[in-house]
Amino acid sequence: MTTLTRELKPLLLFLVTITSSTLLPVQSDNTNHVYSPCADTTVQVSDGFTLSIAFSSSKAFFFNSTLQLSPCDSRLSLTSQNSQISVFRPKVDEISLLTINTSSFSPGDYGGYMVAFTGRKYAARSLPAFVANSTYTVTSFTLVLEFKKGRLQNLYWKRDGCAQCSGNSKFVCLNNQDCAIGTSSCIKNGGSV
Repeated sequence: MTTLTRELKPLLLFLVTITSSTLLPVQSDNTNHVYSPCADTTVQVSDGFTLSIAFSSSKAFFFNSTLQLSPCDSRLSLTSQNSQISVFRPKVDEISLLTINTSSFSPGDYGGYMVAFTGRKYAARSLPAFVANSTYTVTSFTLVLEFKKGRLQNLYWKRDGCAQCSGNSKFVCLNNQDCAIGTSSCIKNGGSV
């Protein structure tokens, strides 16, 4: 038990809720062999699909400061900016817990915001969500995905309010929507959480 406790790393947790409307007929095999987050595909029940989260500044996800584009769009030039990407492969019609090991990665070092995305021509992307800065770190998120006719159409961060952090002195409520911990309390920064 002690060995296991020492090996646990701080993680960003993502609960992914996948909703579907008019998916293709049910099959039990994974028929989706597209693994690039910037490639378009359609899926059916039980398929895996590629979902990515890009980390950068909030402004980096907008072209000419007004039009939000997919991180796959070369007009954003994310590769030349201070950005990182995490790639996941959840399954359609399953609730998935996605984690990012933050013992070696600090979202605040890459602009502090994230966008979930997939696809290029039929790009689906979330709005930028605050993750971390030098003062606060949000440690848990819920991402809702909506499929229509087998194609991922919408991604959005579900805000659960701050009920989870009320009464816990280590957490604060940011913008009446996210529970955050002081970044100095994180293990990576010498804290205990």
